[in-house]
Amino acid sequence: EPEATMRIDLLTIGTGKECTSTYHNECSASSVVLLNDVPIMLIGLGLGVVKSCLKHCGSLPEIVYIANNHTDTAGELPTCLRTESNQGRKLKVVAEGGVMERLFSHRLNEFEESLRRAEAQISDLADFIEAPEEELTRLNDHLSIITHKAQHSQPSFGFILFYKSNPILGWSSDSGYYQRFYSNIAIAPTIVVDARAESSYDHSGFEDVMDFEKLLNKDRDVRRKVQIYVTAYGCQTERPQGLQSLCAGHSLVLFDDDPHSFEGKSPRKSPLSLSHTGC
Repeated sequence: EPEATMRIDLLTIGTGKECTSTYHNECSASSVVLLNDVPIMLIGLGLGVVKSCLKHCGSLPEIVYIANNHTDTAGELPTCLRTESNQGRKLKVVAEGGVMERLFSHRLNEFEESLRRAEAQISDLADFIEAPEEELTRLNDHLSIITHKAQHSQPSFGFILFYKSNPILGWSSDSGYYQRFYSNIAIAPTIVVDARAESSYDHSGFEDVMDFEKLLNKDRDVRRKVQIYVTAYGCQTERPQGLQSLCAGHSLVLFDDDPHSFEGKSPRKSPLSLSHTGC
């Protein structure tokens, strides 16, 4: 019997920045990691994410990574954890330790009185997994991450995602342009970075990303070039020109060990039989 193959995709379900969901009704920046079409990991749980995830995937992944305590990154976390728990399901919430403390103190504190009354603990709602900075944290039998501190006014951590020992994705989270940080996550062949039209301490500008891409890939041959994609830029009408960018419904292949996968085979379908197309 032939050995089972593994394919890992990144499905984008939103690209919004701080005000995008509230003012323009488009989902906050978020993506889903799929293992053989099964949703496994949700990156970001900001405003509009649950609805968009259910639309594209049919259910929420078991693992949720939270980079910081901003509303556009963690705004739906309390409602999501309570609802899933009431349905008999405990999600795994993954965050760096300092970020986790802020989530407990400032995001999930609305549960304090009700949990005390029920003689329950916050750990009854979900499994909380701390991912120490620059240490390998195992997520399941296939995936692990290493978190890296981003440049941001509030603690924010990007990560490198590994399949077994293979780095397959670098994710910046909210971050200003900081070359060392970008280089850390760029050990993966695909990286996704937060960027805005204008650069600031908290967010890279589109020109910063262009400059880094040129610097990173200038001496690499085509097969070794790192693919850089921009997210969290806002509405679809704010997509950058001259850069690769994500958009809702857009899927990237992060890993595929099937030697025949690119020999004329049609793209895989999403869990809801929606084709993943470019935007």
